[in-house]
Amino acid sequence: MNPKEKRRGGQRDDSTLTVGLNKKELAELLERTRRKCEEYERRQRFAIKDKLLKY
Repeated sequence: MNPKEKRRGGQRDDSTLTVGLNKKELAELLERTRRKCEEYERRQRFAIKDKLLKY
């Protein structure tokens, strides 16, 4: 990272995280997370569109 860029948030954490999931459980978790992110993005888009149409 460029030293002149300001970091947002707290201190950098490069620690290792161990997750007790098998491949199937991990795949399901990632798929659920992807769907939630897409749903959130879609809601945000419609919220902005509604605000624009209101005025």
